[in-house]
Amino acid sequence: MKFLKPSDIVTVRCEVSHVTRSGSAFAVDSNGESVYIPVRFVEQSRIDIGDGLVCYCVDQELEEHRVDAPIGARYRAVRLKIENRLNDILPGSAASDALIGGSSREESSAPPVVVKEVNLDDARNAINSMFAMRRAWTVSQIIDEIKLSFPGTSVGQEMQARISAWIDMMHDIGTIASCTVSKSKNDAASVTWYAAASETFVSLIDDYELEE
Repeated sequence: MKFLKPSDIVTVRCEVSHVTRSGSAFAVDSNGESVYIPVRFVEQSRIDIGDGLVCYCVDQELEEHRVDAPIGARYRAVRLKIENRLNDILPGSAASDALIGGSSREESSAPPVVVKEVNLDDARNAINSMFAMRRAWTVSQIIDEIKLSFPGTSVGQEMQARISAWIDMMHDIGTIASCTVSKSKNDAASVTWYAAASETFVSLIDDYELEE
């Protein structure tokens, strides 16, 4: 293990410019000199691109420190502290995501509004009530009706997939009937309707004008 003298340490104010796939990072000071930051510091301090740091470094241009020198970095950090985080400027997002074009987010300091999601039991009860109306529904119409039935709640993508799977299961065991309507034999945009009884589809078909 190599011990460093106080005189070996230089203080460098810098900004993180790159985080490597291996987990280490590089920062740049006001003179354009590069600072290598080992993986353990990146993980411990959760360093991200754009963070402002004060790094206590060894100068790797000096002969006695070249043995561990990463290519292209003048300094190697042996200790650091964070002066500011870019995440403080961009709340709720990873700074690196923001810089490389990640998903956009509202720049707001207000706490997120938590919207309660409809549970599967409520959705099932609503669907049973819909089919009791003796009319036909598409899956999209069923989901829209559930949203109207429970104001102030949401029906997320996962719940929509579960509702769709439950309707398919009800059809497979014969609880509900289905009818696929197409404009032609090769219609790629055909629509599948569901109803409690096959007789319901007679009135649905009457609403379509069939071509000769």
